[in-house]
Amino acid sequence: MKKIIPIALLLLLPCLMHAKDDSQSFDAACETIMARVREGNLSKIKDLSVHKQKVDKALAYYDAETGAFRDIDYDSKEKNVWDPVKHVDRLYDMAAAYTLPGTSFYGDKNLYSKIVKGFEYWCVKHPYCPNWWFNQVSVPRTIGLTLIVMRSGKEQIPENLEYRLLERLQRIGGNPTDSNRTGANKADIALHWMYRACLQKDKQTMDIAMHETGVAAEYTTGEGIQYDNSYFQHNEQLYIGGYSTVLLSRVAEIAWYTVGTPYALSEEQLQVLSSYISKTYLPCVRGNNVAFNVMGRSMSRSGQMHQGSAIGMLKKMAEIDKKRAYIYEDGVTTIYGKKAEEVIYPQTFTHYYIGDYSLFRNDAYTIGVRMVSDRTYRSEELRGENKKGYFVSDGSTAIMMTGNEYKDIFPIWDYNKIPGTTAVQNTLPSMDGIWTHKGESDFVGGVGDGKIGASAYKMHNKADGIDLSATKSWFFFGKEVVCLGANISTPMEEPVATTLNQCIYNGPVTVSHNGQCETIDPGTTKIITNPEWVLHDNICYFLTDVESITVSIEKRTGNWKDINPSQKDLSTSNTVFTASINHGTQPKDGKYCYIIVPEISSEKSAEHYNTEVLNIISNTNELQAVSHLGLKKTFAIFYEAGRFTSGNLEVSASQPCIVMVDEKAKMLRVSDPSHRQEALTVSIKAGNKAAKDYNFDLSQDDIHRGISHSIKL
Repeated sequence: MKKIIPIALLLLLPCLMHAKDDSQSFDAACETIMARVREGNLSKIKDLSVHKQKVDKALAYYDAETGAFRDIDYDSKEKNVWDPVKHVDRLYDMAAAYTLPGTSFYGDKNLYSKIVKGFEYWCVKHPYCPNWWFNQVSVPRTIGLTLIVMRSGKEQIPENLEYRLLERLQRIGGNPTDSNRTGANKADIALHWMYRACLQKDKQTMDIAMHETGVAAEYTTGEGIQYDNSYFQHNEQLYIGGYSTVLLSRVAEIAWYTVGTPYALSEEQLQVLSSYISKTYLPCVRGNNVAFNVMGRSMSRSGQMHQGSAIGMLKKMAEIDKKRAYIYEDGVTTIYGKKAEEVIYPQTFTHYYIGDYSLFRNDAYTIGVRMVSDRTYRSEELRGENKKGYFVSDGSTAIMMTGNEYKDIFPIWDYNKIPGTTAVQNTLPSMDGIWTHKGESDFVGGVGDGKIGASAYKMHNKADGIDLSATKSWFFFGKEVVCLGANISTPMEEPVATTLNQCIYNGPVTVSHNGQCETIDPGTTKIITNPEWVLHDNICYFLTDVESITVSIEKRTGNWKDINPSQKDLSTSNTVFTASINHGTQPKDGKYCYIIVPEISSEKSAEHYNTEVLNIISNTNELQAVSHLGLKKTFAIFYEAGRFTSGNLEVSASQPCIVMVDEKAKMLRVSDPSHRQEALTVSIKAGNKAAKDYNFDLSQDDIHRGISHSIKL
């Protein structure tokens, strides 16, 4: 007798088969991902004998009765250096030794028992750190990785113990959808969610982890990659060289694990990452060091300028994003394969109008200027890290030819003399307890054509015990950078100085003053009157209408712990070159003008350099303007509506703005540093031609307020 199958069941069968196929596909994706996790992490162990020594050292402290390590304080409440994290780090090292063929510990039953007992102790002890990062990033990431590695062992972690560990990860390990976990932090948490999803074959968890990873690889108005290709973390705080590198590394890691699976990054997300890496991250790197003023509090950590850790990320991106592999391969070569002088750097100027940062680079040098407005936050001081870096946000200027100019200088820096800043001396504000806060300037911006440009910072510091004003600007012409300052005023009793540079000494140092050249000897500090130029390390600083500067070459000794309590008690010494303009005590309407010219190698070259090609049109609180007679390009920063005449050129602006007039290309460019204007009118009169008004509609700029607008003359 034939069985009759109900029609409803026949209709349902394709759905059931599809669901089974989906389940099998998901399980296969999880296995693929876990295999890559094991491969990617275990392959980092290059020398098995060195790894064995590491495990032997850990086992020397191992308590076989409890599963604890005798040298760890499991009750520690430290926020920066939390001792218990060493427990899970050591268990991972032991798991790697247990599962790696070729090690003397491979498949060792005794070691396996110690790993299991160590995890049992962790579940019983439940160490908890007052710093959320250890609970939600560091520990879950290491435990998840260890469990995946152990899946390939001769014996695996007992099912019940693994469940208890994963349950704790889920309970206290954070959530990437949490509104407080953005950018790099979001990607960090998404990684161990992916680990847990693979181990538990949990599709819902995987879907969330991969969606949030994708969100971290998209433009945002919150924390993360901004629409101008700058990067924010911890509110609107610039972090190109700190948290951004964590985000790039983490997203690249996850993308490498998931490439070729249904969870691979989209083409649009890859485009965002490649654009950020090629237009922002890599341009901030000279040689193998990143500009100090994009690092945030990472500046106070030993070795953090060096970008060698980015090599793995760039190599992974080259495998994932084959269409743009050349970008990442060039990055690897730039950071790892060549000296700065061997790399070809295309000339570019970018003002990051959201991030309040300007960056110029060419074959000779890179200069980055960090500013802060009432739209962005100062470089933070957190848990004592970066406790001396208050003035980094006030126009700090990183000048790099080799990239080694500031390498590990920070414990011996005079933080009242950060390069490019105008600051009171002897008083160093602290943001301890308040972390960071927004700047006070309502006028920060830049304009450019992609090759050259100008930037402005109308500084009004009234917070944190400081009362100082200065109108500061930078004009990037290619061979030269003109730096202007006006309205330098303070009622404070401390002297005020503008620092040309403070970097590692790479002598000699020559100063021209009163028509005479003088070599400054190491160990000397001199006040120079009527200076004309200072030459050090193939960079010449030409000075105009400056009464006196202080030049010093000092051997200094400092300790990383003095600027960051989380660092080792590590002393460092070096000789430091400093040159600064003296504005005296309680200056009112003080000024400066200096011109940075790299690739000047001798006194003769400095003496014969033609700075007259640069015409300083105005340097006042109302207008700062410079023209390059050779390039026939003029920049004007109108701090209020106004007009100026230079030769046959007459320019007026209806509102405060920055203007670039390119007489050769017949182009006019403008920007609104206030981000508040709805419209601008600029009038141009050239030669015998009648003046003509050029109207700019800024009302549709939206998230791109502050961007450069252009029109044909």
